[in-house]
Amino acid sequence: MEFEERTYKVFLALLGSALWQGKVDPELFPLDQKQWDALYRMSWTQAVTGILFDGLSGLPRNSGISSAQVARWMTSTTFIEENNLRMASSIKRMSQEWDRVGVKAILQKGHNIARMYPVPGHRVSGDVDWYIPGKDNFKKALLAVRSYKPVKDSDGDYHYQRDGLVVEHHRHGSDPDDPIKVLIMINEHILHHAMVMGIGYRHFCDMAVGYRYYKGKYDPMKLKHELNRLNLLHWTHLLNAFLVKVLGMPEEYLPFKLQETDDIGSLEYLVISDGNLGIHKENRMSGFSTRAPLFMKYATARFIGRWIQLTIGRIIRIVGKHL
Repeated sequence: MEFEERTYKVFLALLGSALWQGKVDPELFPLDQKQWDALYRMSWTQAVTGILFDGLSGLPRNSGISSAQVARWMTSTTFIEENNLRMASSIKRMSQEWDRVGVKAILQKGHNIARMYPVPGHRVSGDVDWYIPGKDNFKKALLAVRSYKPVKDSDGDYHYQRDGLVVEHHRHGSDPDDPIKVLIMINEHILHHAMVMGIGYRHFCDMAVGYRYYKGKYDPMKLKHELNRLNLLHWTHLLNAFLVKVLGMPEEYLPFKLQETDDIGSLEYLVISDGNLGIHKENRMSGFSTRAPLFMKYATARFIGRWIQLTIGRIIRIVGKHL
């Protein structure tokens, strides 16, 4: 999907205003009604509608937005708030059930990240992700939700529908009380989506607010060491450059010095083209080759490993259909 340049600049300006409480440049306005409609659609595509709504408060008088468009944005944001409340209730019920059946389950991402935002309820929620540590514990959790008919993914995790939500069981996860582990988890999640599933601005907002939220609460050199050990450091330099140069995150929130790169545009193109939270998973193999130059450069081992994993999973599905 392509966006008219001026509309895209306003999109980024509003996003930055909402996240960092900065002023929106009045020279970018006014936009006409078609441009405002395109910007609204862009906010949904990139899963940041509620965040951009917060940025509307900083609009200059000559913005050109109509009262009807503001009302539509407000209605959509209210829907996001209500959906987050429903999800919170569902998560509470799941947690109580895990306790009742004796399953250890640790909530990942989602609502734990939302608390880092200026307005937590305006973050568009994705799936409900549970980290289920331990082989026996993982089996016990699957047995407890068998009525929902969990489906095994190519990476060995499982997903199913419950309360109108996609719930996932993960074999690997992190401690939500450890800043370094949370930051690495968000980092890896972005890379995972960017490589194969589709990536949107909401993902990068998560990383940016995570950096801000945990600033001064962890050892930056320890984080850098862990990223290097996990073969994520080179990719992280690109990610950090994107956060500062494109998303407008203040450089002071970075854990270590910003490194210049010529590949920000390639990553930005992917984000604009994809703009989803993994909704179009059925297309994840078709665009894999187009991502190869970027990720073979910045995350070689991860990219090759993911390609092998997806290929094996696809072969298994094909063979299974003919048995």
